Amino acid sequence: MNPVFVHAADLHLGSKLRKLGNPSNRAELVKEAEKAFDNLIQKTIDVNAEFLVLSGDIYDKADREASAQIQFVSGLKRLIDNDIKVYIVHGNHDPLLHDLVQVVDLPEGVKVFPSGELEIVQHQLRDGGHVLVAGISFITPAESENLSLRFQTIKRGNARAVVGVLHTNLGGAATGHNDYAPCKEADLRLSDVDYWALGHIHKTTITQLKDNQYWAYPGNLQGRDSGEPGAKGALIVPIQSTGVGRPQHVALDTFRFAFVKVDCSGMKTLNDISQEVSRQLSVTENTRKLIIRVELVGRSEIRSVLDHSERGTTIHSSIERLCEKSLNGGHIERLIDNVLPDLDIEQLSQNNDLRGDLLQFVNKLDKSSLIELLGNDAPDSLTDAEIAQTIELMRRDILQTLTHDAEDDQ
Repeated sequence: MNPVFVHAADLHLGSKLRKLGNPSNRAELVKEAEKAFDNLIQKTIDVNAEFLVLSGDIYDKADREASAQIQFVSGLKRLIDNDIKVYIVHGNHDPLLHDLVQVVDLPEGVKVFPSGELEIVQHQLRDGGHVLVAGISFITPAESENLSLRFQTIKRGNARAVVGVLHTNLGGAATGHNDYAPCKEADLRLSDVDYWALGHIHKTTITQLKDNQYWAYPGNLQGRDSGEPGAKGALIVPIQSTGVGRPQHVALDTFRFAFVKVDCSGMKTLNDISQEVSRQLSVTENTRKLIIRVELVGRSEIRSVLDHSERGTTIHSSIERLCEKSLNGGHIERLIDNVLPDLDIEQLSQNNDLRGDLLQFVNKLDKSSLIELLGNDAPDSLTDAEIAQTIELMRRDILQTLTHDAEDDQ
């Protein structure tokens, strides 16, 4: 059986989940989020990993809360006691500033890569072989240098694999993430690194460069708001005779976020909405607590129900109660109500006004009338299907404008 190592990043220890606003159970969620790190430590021990790689943003803030430091060091000691080494780089949230207050010392066997220069460490495997682990930390929260280019100095020698540990925005295209230590995939190909253990992007991404060579983001350890949905955790990476095998993602989070969009067209009751929410949540197997954001859209007669919620309750809490089982003890973090009234288009078309005349025109629109309407601008090459699509798009645009005007009149 091939030896393995574990790759995690963006732990954000000490995060207070402030983007959640001020829910009544925020303190409880903060405590639950802290358990994700304990899950990481236990999983690393369970798979008998050779080492754990942490690719930056260990802490949520550069000043590193004392309680977060104590939790971190306590977990690392468990790994060292189980003959598992730890390799760390620091990123934009926790750069290696000179005035840091370290309330507890890191245990022997934990390697923090310095800032300012690349350092390469030879890690001895239990089966007698060895790998090279190289990394460099941020010294400033806004690192602008392409640090990946420094890894070109690495020489593989007889190492079974080379692991490069880097906090970076690869490609510079990740939405919601600043372009720190920017690099391109082409830059990663310029070195002998077999596995780029990247951090900074909170979404799991695994990309193969060539046989037994990958770059990967494990994503963050625990989702912190509705912008970070789905399973969160770490990657288990097999060490081959040369290079590495494909990383496997393992979920270590304690609760999850999800976004549910419900088209309320044709719905009449809150039960209809809650059933659709539950259906969407059941698509993927999940036993963890769910914190969801729900957006209601479409034209529906349920608009009147939403406007007249039960006395002493809210639509929010009513829907939450009706789909309680699917939430696994979680809650609806936010309900976005974008439902429009269900207008009687047929009745509007009977009105003796411009709106009625245009609606009648749209409803009678066909191929011949479209060609006549376009005149010399009508393309000769349009197929029947393309003409039908054009008519439908025109109908939708006109109806949207007219029905919007109708709402303003109400």
